[in-house]
Amino acid sequence: MRLLITIILLLFSIFIIAQEEETPTFAPDRPGQTTGTSIVPKGYFHIETGYLYSKFAESFGIDYTESIDNNSGTLLRYGIFKNTEIRLSIGYNWTDNTKIFESFNGVYYGVETRSQSMPLSPGIKILMFEEKGILPNISFFGNLNLPDFYNGDSDFNSITPLFGFAFSNTINDYFSIGYNIGGTWYSAYYYYFGITTQAFYSLAFCFTPFKNFACFVEPYGTYNKYDEFSNYIDFGVSYSILHNLVIDLYGKPIFFNNAITQDWYIAGGISYRLPK
Repeated sequence: MRLLITIILLLFSIFIIAQEEETPTFAPDRPGQTTGTSIVPKGYFHIETGYLYSKFAESFGIDYTESIDNNSGTLLRYGIFKNTEIRLSIGYNWTDNTKIFESFNGVYYGVETRSQSMPLSPGIKILMFEEKGILPNISFFGNLNLPDFYNGDSDFNSITPLFGFAFSNTINDYFSIGYNIGGTWYSAYYYYFGITTQAFYSLAFCFTPFKNFACFVEPYGTYNKYDEFSNYIDFGVSYSILHNLVIDLYGKPIFFNNAITQDWYIAGGISYRLPK
């Protein structure tokens, strides 16, 4: 009887170990601005969700403008082929704006407004080339930003595509680099200039000192003909609680801004892969 129990326990242990070895690596696309090259394995489903709080404040003499954004976003990813996944980004954003200015007669005025939006973006990501030596992993990603049906007065009342290429290089067991380049048809100037194009880039330097813990620093930015170049940097960490559950925290600090402008954010989230 003892021998039978021992054999059963041994077979069960072997089965568990085999299952763990066959479980694909969990690689969320958050945190940060850089989209990873990894594809959700065929038949698996990822849920990646989080919250971001940001503040932009600008003062010129007496005039003062402040914008506080609250953004909750969820990215759903499903592997349909070995090298292809489909994606759906769902967000809910609300913004509180405050303006204080002096009129021509010396009277101070304050204006407070709130705007809300619910952007929806279906997309796809395709692994085009797997890393070989110094040649990086290369993936293509693209999505369509659909009209914001929640708020008819928002700037998102047209379909605008976004596309880009994701690259990644593994330096060693501790260091890796991920980088993106791409473009989008940008509608923030919709009422003034019509839809314009905007290029973007990001470069994430990743360090994994422990098996379940990773951190990164990430320069990123955009370019369009109205704002020209806008460059930023953020930092973040992630921790793998389980083989299919990761939490993260990241942000852009205020000390990278000048004396009259505050522009910062802090964000956190959780990523989960459903069992197949």
